[in-house]
Amino acid sequence: MPGIVKLYEQYGRDKADFLAVSCDGLTGTAGDVPAVMKQLNMTMPTRILVTDDQNAAIRAIDEEWSGALPMTLVYDAHGKKVHRFTGAQPLEVFEKALREVTGG
Repeated sequence: MPGIVKLYEQYGRDKADFLAVSCDGLTGTAGDVPAVMKQLNMTMPTRILVTDDQNAAIRAIDEEWSGALPMTLVYDAHGKKVHRFTGAQPLEVFEKALREVTGG
């Protein structure tokens, strides 16, 4: 997450939209989210997923997602999903994906 926070500071103001979705609402740890956001200096928009049907939520987010976390989706300017990353990734992977969709 620290890498995503860094990229939000670099790209998120003018070149890309970012949205963090926390699944802590599924595990009963949603109350921890604000403290973690503060610790990471995270200012990007964030939502907490709360649902009684975890499988339906997973399918709604991405039909091909297994539910493994963390998961990052990258969309182009037309709303087409162009990248899906499951698990932690090096910062360079996310930087490359953002350059592809922002042209910079």
